[in-house]
Amino acid sequence: MTTILPILGGALFALLGGAHLWLTLTSRPDRGGFTPKDAEVRAAMARPGGLGLAPDLQIPLWQPWIGFNVSHSLGALLLGAVIAVPPLWWGTAALQHPLWLIPSLLLPPIYLLTSMRYWFSAPTRGIGLATVLVWSGAALAWWG
Repeated sequence: MTTILPILGGALFALLGGAHLWLTLTSRPDRGGFTPKDAEVRAAMARPGGLGLAPDLQIPLWQPWIGFNVSHSLGALLLGAVIAVPPLWWGTAALQHPLWLIPSLLLPPIYLLTSMRYWFSAPTRGIGLATVLVWSGAALAWWG
Protein backbone atom coordinates (compact mmCIF):
# COMPACT_ATOMS: atom_id res chain seq x y z
CA MET A 1 0.00 0.00 0.00
CA THR A 2 2.86 2.39 0.80
CA THR A 3 4.28 2.37 -2.73
CA ILE A 4 0.94 2.14 -4.52
CA LEU A 5 -0.09 5.64 -3.39
CA PRO A 6 2.80 7.53 -5.01
CA ILE A 7 2.65 5.25 -8.05
CA LEU A 8 -1.01 6.24 -8.48
CA GLY A 9 -0.17 9.91 -7.83
CA GLY A 10 2.61 9.84 -10.41
CA ALA A 11 0.36 8.02 -12.87
CA LEU A 12 -2.27 10.72 -12.36
CA PHE A 13 0.29 13.45 -13.16
CA ALA A 14 1.29 11.48 -16.27
CA LEU A 15 -2.38 11.04 -17.25
CA LEU A 16 -2.99 14.78 -16.90
CA GLY A 17 0.14 15.51 -18.93
CA GLY A 18 -0.91 13.01 -21.60
CA ALA A 19 -4.41 14.47 -21.82
CA HIS A 20 -2.92 17.96 -22.06
CA LEU A 21 -0.60 16.79 -24.84
CA TRP A 22 -3.48 15.16 -26.73
CA LEU A 23 -5.62 18.30 -26.47
CA THR A 24 -2.68 20.41 -27.62
CA LEU A 25 -1.78 18.27 -30.61
CA THR A 26 -5.39 17.97 -31.75
CA SER A 27 -6.02 21.73 -31.55
CA ARG A 28 -5.94 23.88 -34.67
CA PRO A 29 -6.35 27.64 -35.12
CA ASP A 30 -10.04 27.08 -35.94
CA ARG A 31 -10.98 24.22 -33.60
CA GLY A 32 -9.83 22.08 -30.70
CA GLY A 33 -9.59 21.95 -26.93
CA PHE A 34 -6.97 24.68 -26.62
CA THR A 35 -8.31 26.94 -29.33
CA PRO A 36 -9.60 30.28 -28.02
CA LYS A 37 -13.38 30.60 -28.21
CA ASP A 38 -13.24 34.28 -29.18
CA ALA A 39 -13.02 34.63 -33.00
CA GLU A 40 -11.02 37.86 -32.74
CA VAL A 41 -8.40 36.22 -30.52
CA ARG A 42 -8.20 33.22 -32.90
CA ALA A 43 -7.69 35.59 -35.86
CA ALA A 44 -5.00 37.55 -34.00
CA MET A 45 -3.18 34.36 -33.03
CA ALA A 46 -3.15 33.28 -36.70
CA ARG A 47 -1.52 36.56 -37.90
CA PRO A 48 2.24 37.10 -37.84
CA GLY A 49 2.96 39.40 -34.91
CA GLY A 50 0.01 37.91 -33.05
CA LEU A 51 -1.54 40.03 -30.34
CA GLY A 52 1.29 42.54 -30.26
CA LEU A 53 3.21 40.47 -27.73
CA ALA A 54 6.11 40.09 -30.16
CA PRO A 55 5.43 42.40 -33.10
CA ASP A 56 8.84 41.73 -34.65
CA LEU A 57 8.20 37.97 -34.62
CA GLN A 58 7.13 37.00 -38.10
CA ILE A 59 5.32 33.81 -37.19
CA PRO A 60 1.77 33.44 -35.95
CA LEU A 61 1.36 33.44 -32.18
CA TRP A 62 -0.35 30.08 -32.65
CA GLN A 63 3.05 28.36 -33.06
CA PRO A 64 4.58 29.42 -29.73
CA TRP A 65 1.20 28.75 -28.10
CA ILE A 66 1.33 25.12 -29.23
CA GLY A 67 5.03 24.87 -28.35
CA PHE A 68 4.43 26.18 -24.84
CA ASN A 69 1.57 23.72 -24.31
CA VAL A 70 3.62 20.77 -25.62
CA SER A 71 6.51 21.60 -23.28
CA HIS A 72 4.06 22.03 -20.39
CA SER A 73 2.59 18.60 -21.16
CA LEU A 74 6.04 17.02 -21.26
CA GLY A 75 6.83 18.52 -17.85
CA ALA A 76 3.76 16.87 -16.32
CA LEU A 77 4.61 13.55 -18.02
CA LEU A 78 8.18 13.74 -16.72
CA LEU A 79 7.01 14.61 -13.21
CA GLY A 80 4.70 11.60 -13.30
CA ALA A 81 7.60 9.35 -14.28
CA VAL A 82 9.92 10.82 -11.63
CA ILE A 83 7.30 10.15 -8.98
CA ALA A 84 5.96 6.75 -10.10
CA VAL A 85 8.90 4.84 -11.56
CA PRO A 86 11.32 4.65 -8.58
CA PRO A 87 8.79 3.14 -6.15
CA LEU A 88 7.63 0.81 -8.93
CA TRP A 89 11.17 -0.49 -9.39
CA TRP A 90 12.69 -0.16 -5.91
CA GLY A 91 9.70 -0.24 -3.61
CA THR A 92 9.58 1.55 -0.29
CA ALA A 93 13.34 2.21 -0.29
CA ALA A 94 12.83 4.70 -3.13
CA LEU A 95 10.38 6.68 -0.99
CA GLN A 96 13.05 7.35 1.60
CA HIS A 97 15.76 8.42 -0.83
CA PRO A 98 16.46 12.18 -1.14
CA LEU A 99 16.56 11.96 -4.95
CA TRP A 100 12.94 10.81 -4.86
CA LEU A 101 11.79 12.87 -1.87
CA ILE A 102 12.95 16.29 -3.04
CA PRO A 103 11.15 16.45 -6.42
CA SER A 104 8.22 14.33 -5.28
CA LEU A 105 7.40 16.41 -2.23
CA LEU A 106 8.26 19.86 -3.62
CA LEU A 107 6.93 19.86 -7.18
CA PRO A 108 3.35 18.59 -6.70
CA PRO A 109 2.38 21.40 -4.30
CA ILE A 110 4.00 23.94 -6.65
CA TYR A 111 1.88 22.56 -9.50
CA LEU A 112 -1.14 22.66 -7.21
CA LEU A 113 -0.63 26.27 -6.14
CA THR A 114 -0.01 27.29 -9.75
CA SER A 115 -3.14 25.49 -10.86
CA MET A 116 -5.23 27.06 -8.12
CA ARG A 117 -4.02 30.52 -9.11
CA TYR A 118 -3.85 30.34 -12.90
CA TRP A 119 -5.53 27.26 -14.38
CA PHE A 120 -8.93 25.58 -14.29
CA SER A 121 -10.83 23.55 -11.71
CA ALA A 122 -10.53 20.15 -13.44
CA PRO A 123 -6.71 20.04 -13.48
CA THR A 124 -6.64 21.56 -9.99
CA ARG A 125 -8.73 18.68 -8.63
CA GLY A 126 -6.54 16.11 -10.40
CA ILE A 127 -3.31 17.74 -9.23
CA GLY A 128 -4.70 18.01 -5.69
CA LEU A 129 -5.55 14.30 -5.63
CA ALA A 130 -2.16 13.37 -7.08
CA THR A 131 -0.42 15.50 -4.45
CA VAL A 132 -2.36 13.87 -1.62
CA LEU A 133 -1.50 10.40 -2.97
CA VAL A 134 2.21 11.17 -3.27
CA TRP A 135 2.47 12.82 0.14
CA SER A 136 0.45 10.03 1.80
CA GLY A 137 2.76 7.38 0.36
CA ALA A 138 5.82 9.28 1.57
CA ALA A 139 4.28 9.72 5.03
CA LEU A 140 3.53 6.00 5.26
CA ALA A 141 7.08 5.16 4.19
CA TRP A 142 8.54 7.38 6.90
CA TRP A 143 6.09 7.03 9.77
CA GLY A 144 3.68 4.24 8.83
